[in-house]
Amino acid sequence: MITPVLQKHIQNAVKSLGISVDEVHLEHPAEESHGDYSSNIAMAIFSKSKIQNSRELAQKIVDELHKDEELKQLVSRIEIAGPGFINFWLSEEYLFNEVGNILLKKDEYGQANGKKKFTTIIEFGQPNTHKLPHIGHLRSFITGESIARILIANGHNVIRVNYQGDVGLHVAKCLWAYRLKYAQGEKHSKRMEVGKNIGNLINIQELQQAYQYGSKQYIEDEKAKKEIDVLNKKIYEKDDSIIELWKKTRQWSLDHYNKLYEELGILYDAQYFESETAKDGLKLVRQNEGSVFEKSNGAMIFPGEKYGLHSRVFITSAGNPTYEAKDLALAFKKEKDYDFDQSIIATASEQTEYFKVVYKAVEQIDKKVAKKFTHIPFGMVNLKGKKISSREGTIVSIDDYFIEYSNAYAAAGFSRKRGEQTEHHKIISGAIKYAILSNGVSKDIICNIEESINLQGNTGPYLQYTYARCKSVLSKSHKITSNGQVTTGGLMPEEMSVLRTLYKFPEVVHDAGITINPSVIAHFLYDLAQKYNLFYQKVPILNANSKQQTANRVLITQATSLILKNGLHLLGIDVLEKM
Repeated sequence: MITPVLQKHIQNAVKSLGISVDEVHLEHPAEESHGDYSSNIAMAIFSKSKIQNSRELAQKIVDELHKDEELKQLVSRIEIAGPGFINFWLSEEYLFNEVGNILLKKDEYGQANGKKKFTTIIEFGQPNTHKLPHIGHLRSFITGESIARILIANGHNVIRVNYQGDVGLHVAKCLWAYRLKYAQGEKHSKRMEVGKNIGNLINIQELQQAYQYGSKQYIEDEKAKKEIDVLNKKIYEKDDSIIELWKKTRQWSLDHYNKLYEELGILYDAQYFESETAKDGLKLVRQNEGSVFEKSNGAMIFPGEKYGLHSRVFITSAGNPTYEAKDLALAFKKEKDYDFDQSIIATASEQTEYFKVVYKAVEQIDKKVAKKFTHIPFGMVNLKGKKISSREGTIVSIDDYFIEYSNAYAAAGFSRKRGEQTEHHKIISGAIKYAILSNGVSKDIICNIEESINLQGNTGPYLQYTYARCKSVLSKSHKITSNGQVTTGGLMPEEMSVLRTLYKFPEVVHDAGITINPSVIAHFLYDLAQKYNLFYQKVPILNANSKQQTANRVLITQATSLILKNGLHLLGIDVLEKM
């Protein structure tokens, strides 16, 4: 990245004036006409100088910069604006050299160099078994995977983990209703004769229906509530009367999820389950009774009011561990299993207050472990103004959501030809992932399928189409020869605009890693795609005035394709050679 290099040169210029400076702030001006970088250093340090005004100080700094022979290789122009902003224009030589750097590093361009020394464990996804995963879960899968890829590009050793709720009241509600509605008679045996994939989907759909029915009866029928509570205890105790059905139905969910992970390109290094943390959670709470937790009406609670939070139950009056107790145990289990420097948990924003309580409980037991944990809340996904709820049945499953996208794509006039199933899936998947990631992590999203498949808008398919356009140009340029170096002179504005964007990619990846925000990359890629498409429309690439000029533009196209590919990979989006 050139940013720290430029900061060092500015710092040296300021020091030569006898003024100490610890930090130099640089930013990219909103308008390209104002340069590639702008610094407010003169105004920031003005109070330390004896000069009358900040603009005069800026001029003295610029005078020192003009003496810097090494800087002249990087910067072609330096100007003062307003009360003392210093604007910098990178030299064509630097921009051209960076194109060569992109072509040299290829897929590694934008990634941090050196050995991975910082270990980050990221927990995301967290679907409950015995339910259909809905588009809220989809956001967690897509966001978590993208964050993991961005952190890897920033030099982290990343461990992806999933934590699934395979025990608890929701499972008891499901299995109580499932035994009542589906698990008996001729209907069940015949249903299992259908094909493997179809049969598994039917299984999952019936588990969802059973869960919804069980949830309704738990509220409305006192007898059903008592039976479900008894069943819940039996599941925790792995009672012989329920354990086989629990194992079988649990596996249906896991098989369905694993297929989904494969289709979405989601990778996990480890899987954790509530059935594994329940016992440890009980033990941890019991061990810290009196010092961290206290009894209340037969239950064990964490008194959050003492810390400006709210109190939460960790063990129910029936003796069952709550989500809180199991998350408590998970925190220490992950710390024991992996020697990590940072642990990120990405969940819906509505769980923010919940995790504040859990973290505070962890802190009371071991402050060192608690300091390593960070909760990243992401916004909710809504459809037509309604929040998704698997309990109430107002859900759109991930499978159904892909079908809706596919139908909308076809309705928009994009037909799927025979043998193009993979390409079609990549386009639909790219549209969905970009629509989620470009909105930022914390922002609530209202799904708009038609907008997110538009080939002319700020969409995943638009970026995929731009990449395919680059590849089309490159496929026609195989007879063009050059020395692999871009030469200066005679550049059109659209050509320079692309060049003045490409070099920023490593900086964008770094910023996305620091802020843990994939939308930073999404917005950059859209900006690059717009500039390249304008370049494509306005500038003759394969029929330029000279062979060298054509070769230069082909190399710029190649560099653009590599940046688009690398950036889309960080978003979990596949590229296509043709569209």
